[in-house]
Amino acid sequence: MFAINRGLLLYIIFIIGTFIYSEPVSRMRKINFSMALRWLIFLPFILGICVAFGAFQGVVSSVKRMCWIMLEDMEIE
Repeated sequence: MFAINRGLLLYIIFIIGTFIYSEPVSRMRKINFSMALRWLIFLPFILGICVAFGAFQGVVSSVKRMCWIMLEDMEIE
């Protein structure tokens, strides 16, 4: 769960950074349609990767935790 939030947070920071360092709308002479098309194509892909990576990391941490609990339960003193 933490990885999903971290990935989305980094993505949001990246989006905000691109808007901060882009030129103001009044100075733009024309709309860059190729850049808008790239955002529309790659936005679902990037968000999908963030969600998939977060889910995978959550599953791995759950399996690790379950293995440690099983090992602790099987210890003979």
